[in-house]
Amino acid sequence: LEASVVITCQDSDYKLCAGRAETLKEILIVSRVTIEKGPFNIEVSLAEGEKCPRCWHRNDLVDGEGVCAKCVKSLKEAKT
Repeated sequence: LEASVVITCQDSDYKLCAGRAETLKEILIVSRVTIEKGPFNIEVSLAEGEKCPRCWHRNDLVDGEGVCAKCVKSLKEAKT
């Protein structure tokens, strides 16, 4: 969850991955996945942003209570 992954690929691989960044984020258990078009490469780096204390993902969109937008939504749904 501390990592950010950039996957660079071409043609059919790009078409396969382009709309699946969120799914790949969950499969790879990382905070961020970015898909780019170009010669094949995978780059892993430290994810930027604050760590959400609920889901542990690093995110730039942490609210005043310190939780990310995804967790805010989940907590609101749990209350109803």
